[in-house]
Amino acid sequence: MAPLSYLATTENDYETLNLKKGVPEQWEDGMRTHGGKGTYEWWYFDTHLADGSKMVIVFYTKALTEVNKPTKAYATLNIDYKDGTKLERYLPSSVFSASKTSCDVKIGANTFKGDLKNYSIHLEDYDFKLDVEFNRVAESWRPETGHFYFGDKQNLFSWFVAVPKGNATVTYSIGQYTVHTSGSCYHDHNWGNKGMHQLINHWYWSRAEFGPYTVIACQIVPEKKYGDIPIDLVYIAKEGKKLADDPAKLKLHRSYPIKVTTGNKPISNELIFNYENSEFNLSLQLTRKTNIIETYLIQQDFQRKLAKIFLGFNGAYFRIAGDAKLEVNYKDGPSETFENDHAIWELMYFGDPF
Repeated sequence: MAPLSYLATTENDYETLNLKKGVPEQWEDGMRTHGGKGTYEWWYFDTHLADGSKMVIVFYTKALTEVNKPTKAYATLNIDYKDGTKLERYLPSSVFSASKTSCDVKIGANTFKGDLKNYSIHLEDYDFKLDVEFNRVAESWRPETGHFYFGDKQNLFSWFVAVPKGNATVTYSIGQYTVHTSGSCYHDHNWGNKGMHQLINHWYWSRAEFGPYTVIACQIVPEKKYGDIPIDLVYIAKEGKKLADDPAKLKLHRSYPIKVTTGNKPISNELIFNYENSEFNLSLQLTRKTNIIETYLIQQDFQRKLAKIFLGFNGAYFRIAGDAKLEVNYKDGPSETFENDHAIWELMYFGDPF
């Protein structure tokens, strides 16, 4: 019997999807859906900047709760400053276009363009302009085909990591105030054909950089009807070159969770991702200090209550900051340990805890 939820990995899967095993291509960061009813898609970017701020930019074809509606594109910007203040922008437009051959997305005057190696983002509002230039320094990656299927109807969630690690320069102006800074960055791309809350109960996702190492580790927990076996994913690179990405060798250990007010969701204060193969074993430990974003996926109270009653949807999103420790032990060589106090990871919780 085929699993109820799975990552597509067979030769036939690659052929059907027109993908090359282990060889990400430029067109894969282009638009992968038609954008209309029964689809969603977004292009994501984040950067940890030298001035201590953290920036997230996302270009959406539509809200995640409006999969069965027409295209209603918008871009978002979130900047979390070192002093705890925030800058947020919501930038919708009826003018939308996206290329199928590369990342070239336009939402009104806002653009997101790139070719896997070099990218640019432009945002503007009535009192605000922002430009980002970034380049890839770690190899592009997708977990196998990057296509996750749920149930017999081939309900789809997809993930493509165009820039696992990059270098970014950022310039933005608010009125007479101008900021020019730089930092390390990340860019990925997701799409699908079914509301994620109908397929996925929750996921933990983390990205960490330590010295020459870049680690992306993730666990996706399907909704009950699609089985109770989590889907683990991992990417480990050293000096920009992929070392390993076999999910069968990854184990996630979570501390006993605590309940938070937002959605009554459980959050683990500690995550430990362990990876072991014939050459090395690696441990990534994340210790939560605070939630820098803690929000419902539907903001309005009345609409949220209706969604919970009629759709069973009570989604919440948590962007978590804390301490990180990476230990790498080579079986025929040295051991390495790295620590930092500015790690960021996320918990996306669509469903009810089980």
